[in-house]
Amino acid sequence: MLLMLAMPLWCIGQPAQTAAAPLLPQATAALMAPGAAGALPSEADLERPFDTPLPVRLRTADGRQRAELRHCRDWLRQRAAISGSDNDASWRVVKLQTVPCEAMALLLAATPSARTAMPLDRAVRPLLTVRYPASLWPAPSDDEQRRLAQPGQNLARASGVQHWERLDSPGVSDGERLALRTRAWRVTLTLLARGDFDHDGWEDAAYLWQAQSQRGSFTDARLVVLSRSAGEAGLRELPVARLLAAAGWP
Repeated sequence: MLLMLAMPLWCIGQPAQTAAAPLLPQATAALMAPGAAGALPSEADLERPFDTPLPVRLRTADGRQRAELRHCRDWLRQRAAISGSDNDASWRVVKLQTVPCEAMALLLAATPSARTAMPLDRAVRPLLTVRYPASLWPAPSDDEQRRLAQPGQNLARASGVQHWERLDSPGVSDGERLALRTRAWRVTLTLLARGDFDHDGWEDAAYLWQAQSQRGSFTDARLVVLSRSAGEAGLRELPVARLLAAAGWP
């Protein structure tokens, strides 16, 4: 059973030219519940207990040591030393559960954004996958990751799909939940937070990224932060580990 945090859509310093989305969609994995946009997290939220402690394995000088994560602060403090969990199924739960932890950590260090070029409106054009980075396509192997990192790659080329599909949810504005489907994979993006996470003055958007194999049991989840500084430019993925380190989480 997955026991997940309830989390609203957070917006910091919403630029005047972009309307804030009113409600957060309900993720299919029940990660989040609807909440008012703009309800920002506090330091105390990082110590809100998980419903069930999350088992992890830590890399130590003596090998691997078992530990339990009680709340988000445990994950943020120890994530660099965490190598997995008791089994693959438990590790998938840990990765999904801790996505909002990283989003909260980035929001606590975010600054207001003065400008935006993010595709968070109802226009069709921003949903072209050619404008999204190839890193959003699942890459379970090192060889596949290297291929997707090559110059000229984008999500359209990696997936063979030209447009995102909007996932409809009651009370959710267009563009907040997106999906790509092929015979091999299903990938979804769910908007979690908006703000200036890298402090360059431009709005960034943080998403829950999920991938599920259509031909097996493989699933994956992580926090994805996208940004750009021109409406005609391709989106780029900001490195979450670097953003967290800049926010004080090594």
